[in-house]
Amino acid sequence: MTAPTKILACALAAAALLTTGCGTTGGSSHGIDEVHLFGLPAALNTDNVPGPDAFSVRVFASNSEIAKGVAVRKGALEIVLYDGGFTAGQTTDALPLRTWSFTPQQLKGLANENRLGIGYEFTLPWAGTPPRRNRVTVVARYRPPSGPPVISGPASITLTVR
Repeated sequence: MTAPTKILACALAAAALLTTGCGTTGGSSHGIDEVHLFGLPAALNTDNVPGPDAFSVRVFASNSEIAKGVAVRKGALEIVLYDGGFTAGQTTDALPLRTWSFTPQQLKGLANENRLGIGYEFTLPWAGTPPRRNRVTVVARYRPPSGPPVISGPASITLTVR
């Protein structure tokens, strides 16, 4: 593969990853208009028992004024895990398998800054709530102090059920 072909392939792969799990629902006067799941969420095995027991995901919050990820300074950022695969719109009616909620203070320890702005990296075990299906769906949800939540698009993770 020639150097220009490699560059083009990398650019196309990056563009595909950047659009994974992007979405918005509602709106916010608190500086966050969209929440994005970046990259592909991945199932992880963090213990000595075969099979996945956690997942990893990166989340960026943004607004219409800044072209990069911004810090969550108010409200809460939630990561919601659903048992099974869903498409946009379906997850809002489904009962979550598990929800993790993070305050702005807790998010400080999970933040990192890069060319895309401020983002948050999560590795979350499902502990006593293991999925029963071979696929889970993850969404990020920003809950402002008032007003409707801002929800990312769904991202599915295929896994081997224990």
